[in-house]
Amino acid sequence: MTASGGVSCAGIGSGSWTPTDGIYITGGNVYASGGTNAAGIGSGGHTGAEDGTYGANVNVSNVVISGGDTVVTALGDKSTNMPGIGCGTPPDNKPQGTITNVIASPDTGFQGYIQDGTSETDYNFTKHMPFPSASPISVEKFYTKIYFGPFRDENTIANDTKEQIGANNIISKTGGAGFSESQLKELAKVNGKRENGTSFIEGELTFTDARQIQNINQAKTSGKIGNFPLTFRTPNGTKVTVTIFLRGNGTDSAEFEPNNSIPTIGANDFETNTGGDPFTEEQLKKLGEVKGKDKEGNTISLDDFTVDLDQFQKINEAKTSGKTGIFDLSYTSKDGKQVTVKVSLVGYDEITEDTDTGETIKGMNIISKTGGKGFTEKQLRELSRVKAFDENGQEVPAVDILFSDQDQLTAINKAKTTGEIGNFPLTFQTLSGTEVTVTVFLRNHGTDTSEIGSENSISTIGANDFEKDTGGDPFTEEQLKKYGEVKGKDTEGNTILPDDFTVDLEQFRKINQVKTSGKSGVFDLTYFANDGSAVTVKVSLVKYDETSEAPDQAESMKGMDIISKTGGEGFTESQLKELSRVKVFDESGKELTAEEIVFSDPDQLTSLNKAKTAGETGNFSLTFQTAKGTEITITVHLRDHGTDGAKNPEPGKFDASIAANNAVHKTGGTAFTKEDLIKLCEAKGKDETRSDAELNIKNEEMNKLNAAKQKGRTGTFDLTFFISGGKEVSVVVT
Repeated sequence: MTASGGVSCAGIGSGSWTPTDGIYITGGNVYASGGTNAAGIGSGGHTGAEDGTYGANVNVSNVVISGGDTVVTALGDKSTNMPGIGCGTPPDNKPQGTITNVIASPDTGFQGYIQDGTSETDYNFTKHMPFPSASPISVEKFYTKIYFGPFRDENTIANDTKEQIGANNIISKTGGAGFSESQLKELAKVNGKRENGTSFIEGELTFTDARQIQNINQAKTSGKIGNFPLTFRTPNGTKVTVTIFLRGNGTDSAEFEPNNSIPTIGANDFETNTGGDPFTEEQLKKLGEVKGKDKEGNTISLDDFTVDLDQFQKINEAKTSGKTGIFDLSYTSKDGKQVTVKVSLVGYDEITEDTDTGETIKGMNIISKTGGKGFTEKQLRELSRVKAFDENGQEVPAVDILFSDQDQLTAINKAKTTGEIGNFPLTFQTLSGTEVTVTVFLRNHGTDTSEIGSENSISTIGANDFEKDTGGDPFTEEQLKKYGEVKGKDTEGNTILPDDFTVDLEQFRKINQVKTSGKSGVFDLTYFANDGSAVTVKVSLVKYDETSEAPDQAESMKGMDIISKTGGEGFTESQLKELSRVKVFDESGKELTAEEIVFSDPDQLTSLNKAKTAGETGNFSLTFQTAKGTEITITVHLRDHGTDGAKNPEPGKFDASIAANNAVHKTGGTAFTKEDLIKLCEAKGKDETRSDAELNIKNEEMNKLNAAKQKGRTGTFDLTFFISGGKEVSVVVT
């Protein structure tokens, strides 16, 4: 349609000095030109004073140009410098007309452009081009062109060449095959126009950097998620950059068919803190980074996604009650496309918020079996799941989170590689100095987390062997969990609470039967976490020979007698402490170190070792003492035959031991009892806990000896004592 205004008349609109209210143009190709003193579209006017013939109002309101294929060209009067769209010349001494609600409004799936100039080749685009929704029309020159094109997420208009290029972002599930170049062009729907409005043909719009495509495909085929740039260009170098959104779940766009476009959707699994206020739907959409496009490639806004309400409620019930776990959450777009992600509610063990900088840093404790190889820095970062956020809530890059104290790493790895157990601090720090300290728990048994690769997310568990006095009341489950220092984490790193551990009931009953009967021994005990992971430790029930308590009850001390074959090498001080299992506890129950326990009388050590190296037998006193004066005296029994305590294989590793003396006795009379022979040969036995063990004698040897004695015969007879587990010693009875 072509509309030409007469003298003082707009091409489409009003005549001279008459307001225009209500012009609606949609579809088609419209050309409108105004007469003298008139706009192409809007109101007319002329020069001179108001004389009553006409009104005095050149205001323009409610002009709406809309659609998708609409093209509107409006020319104002060049000689009087009238705008393409706007108000005509008002009467002398009257104000310029006002413009109200004069807009261009693209249909859904389109975007608009406004050119302001003097001809089809001499123009500039107005600000904020292109626009995806209603935008004011504000022009200054007499040539105005308004048109619409297919919506694109990203657009570039070159100021010098007036070239236009646009393309869409791409959404895809990661993993699987990579994209071909033709697929990327199809999915991005890249298009462009020259200065004269003609479109570039397909082959003229190219990629700027092949490395971008390599990076995208390397990430996709390896299953990585993230946002990756991709840049297109015109022959003259006008560029536009879109983003390839690779998500953990959703539509694999590499599998699309060019002639069968479908809606796409993608979203990521995510992790967030448990506890506190419930989520809003908006928060869950942002946390899952959900994105979608309709089959025409138009981006779906967050408002047009919904979440599954039952899942939404379940997640919020868990969050507000402070529970952890993994939950399904489904997003559905307005066109029915759906994607389901995993929401992990986690409980970070340590969180620091710096009120001065606004930074937050958080981390999780680490559980591992001791021994084996040490941790790398990368492993410690991953296992602790350390994260930091700036004052705007943006995550701090991992490279900007540092280890605060390298000595801590050295201490942890020294302990682990040497098989030590304990709890070790590990501090992380941001560049601004915000710190968080987590704990690395090294345990005797469990999961060796130094062997876990970054691609694996498994639950971890650890616990220690422990020793307790036999006798007295049975253990409770809670006590056994405490003594074994059992720790666990689920696959998301959440700490498993003590109440979520159980113990093997058959083992539990057996241990308590032995304890309440006052017997000693070493027993297996298995802890089970609520996720099915398990760890087995050794529980030693022991009976100490000697105990002592300071008068003020500030310290308690206990130790065991030592039995050994005489002869050979003497004992070292560390061996005697190990063999006696001497222990001291302060009033808080904390155990003193071996270095804090000393020998009260050095002469006792001298006499003991003199006797042993000379092959003497006998019973020797040995007194230990603390700095506060708490003392305990044990006995070292040196015997002719048996286990050489000076050759105890390894610190902390105990074996059963047995020793006895040769003996001489008058023949004749009644037969020996077992107790008689144990006393006669001064036989002693210790089980693997170093507690006194029950002694037995080989019956055939005892019977042979007694037969000779009762008949009054003389001679030498072998006699073998043994304890449970097979340890034995042979002596000669004359």
